[in-house]
Amino acid sequence: MNSNRMYQLIGIVTICLLPMSYSLATESATNDPFVAIIQSIMDGNPISDTTSATQEIQKRLQWGQPSDRLLEESGRLAFVRGSWLKALTIFQKLNKPSPTALELLGECLDRKGERYEAATIKLKVARIYGPKNPKTISLLKYYISARPQDMDAWIDLAQAMSQQHREKEGAELLGQHTDEFANYEKSALVVGKVLESQQMWAAAATLYFNALHRNTKRDALSKRLLIVVKALPLTEEAAKYWQRLWDLSPSDTAITNKTLDAWEAVKDSSHFNSLLIQALGRDSSSPQLNMRAAHKAKEKGDRVAAWNYAEMAARHGESSSACLTLLSETIESDEDIVHYLPKFLAESRSDKATPAMLRVSARGLALQKK
Repeated sequence: MNSNRMYQLIGIVTICLLPMSYSLATESATNDPFVAIIQSIMDGNPISDTTSATQEIQKRLQWGQPSDRLLEESGRLAFVRGSWLKALTIFQKLNKPSPTALELLGECLDRKGERYEAATIKLKVARIYGPKNPKTISLLKYYISARPQDMDAWIDLAQAMSQQHREKEGAELLGQHTDEFANYEKSALVVGKVLESQQMWAAAATLYFNALHRNTKRDALSKRLLIVVKALPLTEEAAKYWQRLWDLSPSDTAITNKTLDAWEAVKDSSHFNSLLIQALGRDSSSPQLNMRAAHKAKEKGDRVAAWNYAEMAARHGESSSACLTLLSETIESDEDIVHYLPKFLAESRSDKATPAMLRVSARGLALQKK
């Protein structure tokens, strides 16, 4: 028989035997008690006979099979049996430890008193597990207790609590550290969102205010701050937040008026008047501000001041019925009556005309006949 023919026969025999050898190998693995032990450990089930399992693993290691898998399982068994120092030594030899092995390594380091090293390992495991894993929160809390200055870890914790629907617990915890989170825009926005979810408006507002003062990127923070301050009930605390917001944006007309509304709502007239004067100093031609000042002057009985403010509002485009009514009630000179007569007459023809408006209109018509 020539050599080529012999090689062909060997190839045919080999192919025929392959399924049989695979079947035998599979059956052997299935019946191997060691494989069952390893699978049980990997499934998280308790091992009744840890001594036999340990001996079996040691035997396999002696046979020249020092794989990561065998080392890891021997480390787990050592830890289960209370030999955490031995487990530590084993886990530190692993080239590619699994997340569970890393978690146990962190426990061993913690028992040894190496808290910072343990914390670093636990943070690594938490990030491998991801925000939805139930273990992640406790791992991150451990790390933060050792390294509270790590804002990225706080962000991870906030996101994990949000993902696991533990916002209330997260808000209460995070709310105690708003000053630290304000140092970074990212942490302020993430933590602020958690606080907002629990309607902790004041805490969120304080966080955003501090963050605005400490960061150059301010657009996103300003938007969140405005939303939060609007959500606050109109109390003196809210009025103070509006005033701080106004200090940050003194030229914003809407914020200026909201600030004045807030102080007027809490009936702090002295503070309201002081802020109104300050606002007019910044924008003396504002029709809205002048109308506010005119109404306040009228309430005090100061007709001259009321006229001056209302007339300033009219000169800068205010043509509302309220403005014309106020002008008609405080007007003094005939010259001013003649000047505003067309507007008074137009208003007198509407159902909004007041007795004062009708009297002044009649006076204006009489003056025109002279």
